[in-house]
Amino acid sequence: MIVNNKISEYPDLEGYLNHFKDDDEFNLIFEDDGFTISINHVNKNITFTNDKIHKLIDGEQYDYQISYLGSCGFSYENYTEVCISVNHPNYSFIDSLREWRTEPLKFHVGNSLIEIGDASPLFVLLFEPVYRDSDFQYDFDQFATIKIFSANNNLGKLDFIKALYYLNSSYLKKIGFVASVNHLEIDDSDPLDLWNNDIYDIFDRIKTSDIKLKPDLDSIKPLTFYNYAQASKGDEKFLNLYRILEFFMNRSRLKKLKEIRRNSHYSEEDILKFVENMNEEKLLINLISETLKGREQIKNRLLNFAYEHNLIQQKDSNILCLCKELYKYRNSLVHAKETQIENTLVPNLFIKSTDKEYWIDILNEISVEVIKKYNKTSG
Repeated sequence: MIVNNKISEYPDLEGYLNHFKDDDEFNLIFEDDGFTISINHVNKNITFTNDKIHKLIDGEQYDYQISYLGSCGFSYENYTEVCISVNHPNYSFIDSLREWRTEPLKFHVGNSLIEIGDASPLFVLLFEPVYRDSDFQYDFDQFATIKIFSANNNLGKLDFIKALYYLNSSYLKKIGFVASVNHLEIDDSDPLDLWNNDIYDIFDRIKTSDIKLKPDLDSIKPLTFYNYAQASKGDEKFLNLYRILEFFMNRSRLKKLKEIRRNSHYSEEDILKFVENMNEEKLLINLISETLKGREQIKNRLLNFAYEHNLIQQKDSNILCLCKELYKYRNSLVHAKETQIENTLVPNLFIKSTDKEYWIDILNEISVEVIKKYNKTSG
């Protein structure tokens, strides 16, 4: 509902403010110095003064009273709203980001009311001016969101996680759909300059008249892991690349054992210690160290990349440090015992993490080198 309509005084925001006309849950009240938006269910008001409204007009986040949750939602005292995407894993829908096609769904979690439906006019006002320029984001009023009317302040993020769980496990499970957080920013990086290049010119980079003989390879399974990883994303991609390293750990260990047995500089105690050490971290260190032995250019490139992206803390770190951090990250994905949960990587639904992407880049490089060294043809 709109009270004392002065939308015409805000032509840059007119399209967003008009959404308040037919909404009973949110009131838009114009005053002498800006406007106030009331959230009726929790009896809260947000004031937008003229000297600060320019942030929205300029396409910036209005963060004076609002706590933005990344690019997916916001909290204001005991009200929280987060944008979600609702999709079926086996089907693609052109308007998959606007896939709430029924009446608003409501349920309680504790003392908090949860509502799933179309985005509120307040959400539209806070997000469409910021992300409207994206070619893929339009009609923000039709995005699906989860609205949380919490009993107390500062519970919104926790209630949202519970609400998303119940939405997926109790409601959407019946029809095979899945809800996830919808981050509104678009990654418009173009490392291949695809938008400015003819696609044939790009493919010309791999054109060759030579018919090269590629080495035959012994084991098929690690190649399958690699191929599957290239078509995967996130944890699935990381873990399939890591499986390649796991596959060759013992092969690398046996090769190293043969070498040190022939080397008189190693004592029997050294050999025995090496044989008895079956710790997976040590096996990983041995595999990567042996794979990159004498490959200083590749090692330096990997170490510099890891340091630049905060995967290792010291610029002068060696490959041992990189291996330890890689193993620690791997464990943070696969281990989640309650007694060890502090060392587990628990996803932050509201923030897009890039750590996994950078580790995947490193694993992509290392896995190919491991295959080259250890996946020799039989005989």
